[in-house]
Amino acid sequence: MDILKVVSRERPEDSSVFDLWNDPAWQRYGHVRSLALVGESFRGRLELGSVGFLSVCRITATAHRVEHAVERMSSDSIDRLKILAQTHGTCRFQQDRNTVDLASGDFIVYDPAASYSFTNLQAVEQVVVSIPMDRLPLGHDASTKVLGQRLSARSGGARLALALLNTTLQELQNCDANGIKQVAELICSLVVDAVREQAGGRSPVSLKLVLRTRVRDFIESNLSDPELGINLIAQRLNCSKRYLYDVFDDGGLTISRYIWMRRLERCKDELVNSDCTKRSLTNIALSWGFSSAAHFSKAFKQRFGASPSDFRV
Repeated sequence: MDILKVVSRERPEDSSVFDLWNDPAWQRYGHVRSLALVGESFRGRLELGSVGFLSVCRITATAHRVEHAVERMSSDSIDRLKILAQTHGTCRFQQDRNTVDLASGDFIVYDPAASYSFTNLQAVEQVVVSIPMDRLPLGHDASTKVLGQRLSARSGGARLALALLNTTLQELQNCDANGIKQVAELICSLVVDAVREQAGGRSPVSLKLVLRTRVRDFIESNLSDPELGINLIAQRLNCSKRYLYDVFDDGGLTISRYIWMRRLERCKDELVNSDCTKRSLTNIALSWGFSSAAHFSKAFKQRFGASPSDFRV
């Protein structure tokens, strides 16, 4: 495992000192950024590497915050989940409206394609593992009860998995490829057993809901693409159109109609924006994926009961 950078920070007001910390994390670990807490100096160490099909990051740092904001769908997070194990200190995890406090010995499974944050109010040690979804065959009942929830790594399979992972990281340079692959398989098996063991009595967050959120994020990031539709979404998210139709069953609102409504909302926002008065209706319509101004005007009036020109400031 390569140690990419050790960062020392003495002046809290100097945000540029995080550049060396953020670059390897951004490039190799899913478009995240780290921020020092106000009034706190910062020292941190990132160790990034791979254990077979697992991408691993070990973090040792003083108080800081990690953020991932969805700006576009990244190919490295579409078909993966992440696991964070808290090995020292405490942190607060937030995703959507879910807030979970983690202490030493806890771990959490979460969706890396959606926005999230970890706030570390004190010095921490953490291990974050990115794992392909198909390597965590949890089944529907288990998956609906563990995503975004605090789980324990103090005993059982989770404790064994974390101990094995830490030992493997220390000996990574001395292991051959076949041995590493077998270790990765064993770690996944232990994690699956631990998650299933702890799956009872927790708030439901299903994989279907995870994919629905990802579909919406993808749509929001690609509204300007005139090719945006069920075929493109299925191709980019690596799933069947039939499954997408089932996942997006949202009170009778189809994917096509959802795209249509979001495009119209974006156009309406620009029509009432005083900074966009010089843009023509055709330019606005085409910039948000409509094929023609006539098609846009008809759809707009159908949706809002007035023509686009009536909405201009």
